[in-house]
Amino acid sequence: MVFDKKLPSVGRLQRRIRLSGEGSAKDVHLISIAGNSTYESGDWLAIFPQNPPNQVERLAKLLTGADCDQLSRNFTILSVHRRLAQWIFENVARKDARDQLGEWLSGDFTTLARGYVVADVLEQFASLPLAAEDLLANLKPLQPRLYSIASAPEVNSNTIELIVASALYKGPTGKYYEGAASSFLNKYLPIGGEVRINVTKTHFKLSADPQMDVIFIGPGTGIAPFRGFLQHRNFLLSRNIQLGRCWLFFGDQHRATDYILEEELAIYQKAGALSRLELAFSRDQDHKIYVQDRIWENCDEIWQWIVGGAHIYVCGTAMPMARDVSDTFVRIANTCGNLSEEGAKNYMQTLQKSRRYLQDIY
Repeated sequence: MVFDKKLPSVGRLQRRIRLSGEGSAKDVHLISIAGNSTYESGDWLAIFPQNPPNQVERLAKLLTGADCDQLSRNFTILSVHRRLAQWIFENVARKDARDQLGEWLSGDFTTLARGYVVADVLEQFASLPLAAEDLLANLKPLQPRLYSIASAPEVNSNTIELIVASALYKGPTGKYYEGAASSFLNKYLPIGGEVRINVTKTHFKLSADPQMDVIFIGPGTGIAPFRGFLQHRNFLLSRNIQLGRCWLFFGDQHRATDYILEEELAIYQKAGALSRLELAFSRDQDHKIYVQDRIWENCDEIWQWIVGGAHIYVCGTAMPMARDVSDTFVRIANTCGNLSEEGAKNYMQTLQKSRRYLQDIY
């Protein structure tokens, strides 16, 4: 993959459209960024985020000589690493807090510090205020976040689109915190505002043969790269290029609120860019149904597609989704392909090595 975080380009937020419906437990947006970056469907876009303003302001109040712009753009303040805790313990810990911080450092630090932001730890353990330059020397740089590109350059070469779910979690102190990149894109970045970006090339690409059958599996925001692939297939159809079949498995919690891209998918089906669509809304019935369940329900036909040369693409969370989907395909090879369990696993490994089973997982 080609990626140089030192040389980002500058894009501008062109539009932000909420995709999740009213009442959804999720906050999902379509993000359009205008710029001059060259990309292909299936690539990733590195976003150089800024920290949430409320956390920047909160931390700045605990410091002397703080530069809010530096805290916003350059440093990780939404998580705590051992080096910072060790520095606090050795240099600025309050006497009444040293024992507890010592227990953190001698115990399972990763578990004990999970969910804490830097301001939490300073308030809990440090003598305040601190000199900003001392703290900054012990913070990690704010790293870019990678998002699967959800558009095709044939549709608009000057625009890159993403599908972004807001990250919101409850910390150990009971406070709720936002993810840096998702809140920056979905909430704080104004329309027309600048964002540093960089395209990262991947191997998650469609076959060079447009007549190859493809199976897409992308629950939730995992549908992002498949939107780009479907835009590309639709473009090829507009040029009278014959396509192979395309089968998409999509799922989320509730059809009424989480069926993102419903209207677009209907357009692709009508045009022929999308041949079949299987849906799995896990919480619309008493028992949960996931994409791997829909895959298994169609196991015989899926096996025929695989035997016929179909390429399989999976995008979404590594655990448990991608693992469960992979296990389901092994089960299909075992049951429908009459392979031993070991033979089925070897068969799937062969598909991966030949790039007929590709994953974009996180």
